[in-house]
Amino acid sequence: MNQDKLWTRIAMLTLTLATGATQISCDSAANKDINTLKSDQDEIATPSSTVNIASKRTVGDIADQTEKDILYLTQLGLMRGHLYVGKELYNSGNIEHAKMHLKHPQSELYAEMVPAFAERGSDGFAEELSILFSAVSEDLGKVAVSAAYDRLISSITASENLVKAINRGPAQNLKLASNLVKVAAEEYETAVVDGRMMNAHEYQDAFGFTTVASLIVSSIVSDDDAVIEVRTEAIRSLKTLEPNWPSLIPPKTLSTNSEGLHAVAAEIQILSLGGY
Repeated sequence: MNQDKLWTRIAMLTLTLATGATQISCDSAANKDINTLKSDQDEIATPSSTVNIASKRTVGDIADQTEKDILYLTQLGLMRGHLYVGKELYNSGNIEHAKMHLKHPQSELYAEMVPAFAERGSDGFAEELSILFSAVSEDLGKVAVSAAYDRLISSITASENLVKAINRGPAQNLKLASNLVKVAAEEYETAVVDGRMMNAHEYQDAFGFTTVASLIVSSIVSDDDAVIEVRTEAIRSLKTLEPNWPSLIPPKTLSTNSEGLHAVAAEIQILSLGGY
């Protein structure tokens, strides 16, 4: 994924969050029917409203702490997506593909997050990233790669846990999942054009980001019936996307496209507006 393109997409997600927070309160959302909410979602996400956003808007550029935390967690989620796909590709014997995905968290994401780590009193996980990349590049075997991966994921989890619990509730996790699926939709749109596979790497990116979104939604725990209901609905929606990836190494042609991903991202964002 091109670095400027990635940061443009993250900036667009940030604007969507900010606009959504001011235009649709949780109370008003509860009184709107689903069609009205969908209309609001379309208006929030319109590309024309984001055309002048800087292509590399970072966590440090944002004043609102909730918005800051969602962007921070989105960036970490994108890292998780790259890493997950890289590990799966390595385990299936596709080492060159794996290397490309494990490069991206370092070259596209990590450096821009250093100020956010510093703000939260974290040293980050540059060393763990390097160890995993070296294990894959040197083909040290599944045991070594798995150990390096697990160590890195533990460090990412520790970085995520620096976000206060108030900004990691069900609504925030649904917004986070929606963000990841939105980026996945853009990747898939580039990967599959008129039924033809044009970019295997971005097809795999989309799979990684959507997988992480599914894990985030599944991790939502609550005794609240409303939260349980929206979690179940979000999981159901995400499962409808499984046919988009028949295999890690894509076929030459596919009958799927990005429309389903865009629809699921919008649906999960709508579900996040319930005031949980």
